[in-house]
Amino acid sequence: MLLIYGDAIIDFLPTAMPVPGQASGLSPYLPVAGGSCFNVALGLGRLGVPTGFMGGLSTDFFGQFLAQRLTEAGVSLNYASRLPEGSTLAFVELSGQEPQYAFFDRETAMRRWRRAEAPMLTPDIDLLHIGSVPLIADPVADEAEALFREQQGQRLLSIDPNCRPSLVEDPTRYHARMQRLLSLADIIKLSLADLAYLLPGVPPEAAARRWIEEDGATLVVLTQGAEGVTGFTAQGKVHCPARRVAVIDTVGAGDSLTAGLFWQLHKAGFLTRDRLGTLPLTALEAALAAAVQVAAVTCGRLGADMPWLPELTEPVDG
Repeated sequence: MLLIYGDAIIDFLPTAMPVPGQASGLSPYLPVAGGSCFNVALGLGRLGVPTGFMGGLSTDFFGQFLAQRLTEAGVSLNYASRLPEGSTLAFVELSGQEPQYAFFDRETAMRRWRRAEAPMLTPDIDLLHIGSVPLIADPVADEAEALFREQQGQRLLSIDPNCRPSLVEDPTRYHARMQRLLSLADIIKLSLADLAYLLPGVPPEAAARRWIEEDGATLVVLTQGAEGVTGFTAQGKVHCPARRVAVIDTVGAGDSLTAGLFWQLHKAGFLTRDRLGTLPLTALEAALAAAVQVAAVTCGRLGADMPWLPELTEPVDG
């Protein structure tokens, strides 16, 4: 099983409908399921990978909706904590190259999560993936870091910073935490925007080599928007171009890419502590191609609507 710990959020996406009597300003919003780690878990479940979600889910009707979506995809909620605090809400602005978010996340179930309230991880979990909003502010960020640290050496550790600078109130503390978490990870997946925020001025390959050669990461994956994605290992690097697609929006594009990558690595038997280090570049290339395919489908839909396995009609090697 792959266990995904992190954020489960209600994204409010702008619609094209005008507001009666309002000449300009914000459009109406459509609530959809979201959150970086929620999206990864949902995507994996829809692709048939045994997956669990870990983190705080509210008992309010938004939390019920999020839990239902995961359950429908076959994602286990055995490690999720159902809490009475409200759900995190994020209003999305889509006019730029990347989505921008306005978060409402004070005293929410996601922030209330504590490691002591969750079950101990069982031996069948091959990978623990963490990321995004819960890594930003204490006390939940400290709880997430403790979880990550306690699992080092027991299973693969994966992280996607998915940085949200607008939420960071103490950049120095946040950057220090991210450096510690990145140094623990076997798999690091991040975007060019994440890299520019965490390591300003450091070229992508230099950053990847630093994490691999100095910190012991096995795989670094860098998403580059319309330019595609590049994977780095100790053996070399592989680049996979983006697919041409009629883009509706790019919400969840990086998360669906992560889900597609894990899907193929799991399918090929490389997503374990014993096997990831033996990953040949040809298998990495196949996994990145599958990941790009999954992301392309998501970009052709409204919001982070991950594809189900039967919808991927084109054959994927791996």
